[in-house]
Amino acid sequence: MASTPSTSLRLELMATGDQSGTWGDTTNTNLGTLLEQAITGVLSVAQGDVANLTLTNTDYVSNQARNAVINLTGAMTANRNMVVPTANKVYLVKNSTTGGFIVTVKTSAGTGVEVAPGTARWVYCDGTNVVDGLPGFGYGYATTATAAGTTTLTYGSPRNQFFTGSTTQTVTLPVASTMTLGAQFLITNNSTGSLTVNSSGGNLVQTISAGTSALITNILTSGTSAASWSSTLYSPLSLTSTLVITGSSAGFVAFQGVSTEAGAAAGPIMDLYRNSATPAANDVLGQVLFSGEDSAGNTQEYGSIQAVIVSPTSTTESSAMDFYVFISGSRTRVFSVGPNNPNTPTGFIDGYATTATAAGTTTLTVTSAKKQFFTGSTTQTCQLPVTSTLVLGQQYDITNNSTGAVTINSSGSNAIAILPPGASATVVCILTSGTSAASWSLVAQTATALESATTIIDVGSSTAPSSGQVLTATSSTAATWQTPSGGQPIPSSSTFAVGTMLLAQQSSGGDLTNGGTTAGSNIKTAWTSGSALAGGGTQTGTYTNRSGATVSNAQFGTFSRTA
Repeated sequence: MASTPSTSLRLELMATGDQSGTWGDTTNTNLGTLLEQAITGVLSVAQGDVANLTLTNTDYVSNQARNAVINLTGAMTANRNMVVPTANKVYLVKNSTTGGFIVTVKTSAGTGVEVAPGTARWVYCDGTNVVDGLPGFGYGYATTATAAGTTTLTYGSPRNQFFTGSTTQTVTLPVASTMTLGAQFLITNNSTGSLTVNSSGGNLVQTISAGTSALITNILTSGTSAASWSSTLYSPLSLTSTLVITGSSAGFVAFQGVSTEAGAAAGPIMDLYRNSATPAANDVLGQVLFSGEDSAGNTQEYGSIQAVIVSPTSTTESSAMDFYVFISGSRTRVFSVGPNNPNTPTGFIDGYATTATAAGTTTLTVTSAKKQFFTGSTTQTCQLPVTSTLVLGQQYDITNNSTGAVTINSSGSNAIAILPPGASATVVCILTSGTSAASWSLVAQTATALESATTIIDVGSSTAPSSGQVLTATSSTAATWQTPSGGQPIPSSSTFAVGTMLLAQQSSGGDLTNGGTTAGSNIKTAWTSGSALAGGGTQTGTYTNRSGATVSNAQFGTFSRTA
């Protein structure tokens, strides 16, 4: 009686009594060669770029279909098939072909399973069709450059789909009836455009923005609408609402970034990014707040740190860091570091600016340099910042190196000082409200300058006062020490206010007699002792009204004979 092949592995089944004396050889072939090939055999075969590569399945000897692992190689120009026997068997199939095309593992008359390029899949034949041995299990990856086109996925497409490029793309999911429940695609958008994921019927399943990804899961194996799919969107921690991390233990650490990099590079890094299309000076880029509760149970900020744009100009950008605390219920900036920032602490560079005088106005702001120098040959007005933008004690050092006068005004155009050539002054903010001179305190810095209510008068450094000299103005902004040529004459018709001090001179050059009358006047003089005021002498006494004069009674004055 003749031998027959086994159904699946085509082993030789000997009839009873056959192969007497040689049956051992047949048994060794079945067990040591054919069965071992079915369990551990690895076949590497070129697909050949043919429509259907049919694996050989000969009886009793080694064949292609009996191997456990099939590795397909060679170049392909289109999607192709690998046909296996219609018999129960498990295969691990790897698509190592080139060209980027899918190989479908199938029976000659049944359906099959797609194996994407560069991936491997466990499949098995159930006696009719080839089916997926691990449905829903992810295999391989594919990368697509976006081109405002459509990428159509099939059941055999790689689970991991990556998109690159700089434009949009539409991704069409497989027909649901070709899927197994739970099968998934992980779609990652590494492009700068958006991805639109549609069902096979063109219904929107998910929009995936740049830098995000979505896990798409088959939940129905019928229909062509979005209802056959479930989508979970993943992205870097990008929230449209507040992320709250709560802890109740002492020393609770809400967030910790750990870097294991052993070099000198910075890390971990926390990036507060303000994505503004119109950046401008004084924009606050971000804040770190320190908050707690007040005695009434209200949430209260107690301190903060913020970064501010000083200049957004490309290639010359500059910024400042501001530190705030609360003082008597008011948020107050107490410390700021930045380029040309006037509110920097001792030890930090204050910065400076130089302005050529042009009979115009230089308007300072909170970010202007602390040290302001004026050069040139004409006048200039220096207008101080609005004090509500400053902090108490904020200062500006103003030096006039020009040959004209520099007028220092408050933001309300009230005069604070006039600096003559060679003079300098420090102005200190003493009120953070108002626009008048009262918000500022003025300190003269030049030893040869004399401060008055509105003018700093320059005194010539080449002169020094001698006994009896008086300071005499030579212009609206200058004065010198001079010896007077004589006392101040007493006018014949003047009214002197109470407390006026009078320097009187006997105009005829003779003695001024006690109780006498000054020549040319209607004033009677008197003092407490002596009969006459000798030349060069001084005496304090009174002058009184005689008939017809307009001088008030009982005034006091100083009388001096200078010749």
